[in-house]
Amino acid sequence: VGTTLKVGYISILMSSMMPFICYPHPSGKRSMRHYPSIVCDETDEHFLMRVISVVSILLIPVPFAAVVAYGTFRYPRFVAKHHLASLKAFAFLFQRFRPSRYVFGSVQLVCSTILCLVPVVIQDDAA
Repeated sequence: VGTTLKVGYISILMSSMMPFICYPHPSGKRSMRHYPSIVCDETDEHFLMRVISVVSILLIPVPFAAVVAYGTFRYPRFVAKHHLASLKAFAFLFQRFRPSRYVFGSVQLVCSTILCLVPVVIQDDAA
């Protein structure tokens, strides 16, 4: 499950961010980049899309990030107490790195999150 979520994390987060990526019209209105027929901040459709996006972010990426943070924080204890079940459960997070670099899995997740937020934070004016 962890590996599947880690692989799908970017696509899930990007899909959830789509209603927040808008571009301006010469008239002063803004439309969604991926659905130009939907005017941002003025229609019920757009409001509903944003609500669904926030709910989907709260249901998948946020809990996954919390589990990753928990696993990273507890990793030294898992190793010290030879808690193999937990180490196996979090293998998707630690297996690619040396044991002394166990935080890199969390760093990757943070980088992926920042990558997904770039189009939302930095919006160009070109249509």
